[in-house]
Amino acid sequence: MATEQTIQTKFIKHLQKEGAYVINGALTKKGQLDLNFCYKGLFAAIEVKHPDRRDNVSPLQQYNIDLIIDAGGHAIVAWELKQVKEFLEELDELIKC
Repeated sequence: MATEQTIQTKFIKHLQKEGAYVINGALTKKGQLDLNFCYKGLFAAIEVKHPDRRDNVSPLQQYNIDLIIDAGGHAIVAWELKQVKEFLEELDELIKC
């Protein structure tokens, strides 16, 4: 089974392949989401979880997710690449509107 770090690396590679500018948020401050990125002018973030711990979002992480959304950004919790691809598709749909 892949580690959370391996999953995160896979997500970063896919986001960059799709043209996103990615910042590893886990290196900044406690509670910051793992991946913050700019995608086609939109600010978005992903909290990366291992599939076995996907429901383990801390109150501080949820607070930051809520702050991002309240500020007009976009955020999800993800543990599979499929979720990241669907998230980017949703962002693409927002851009079309």
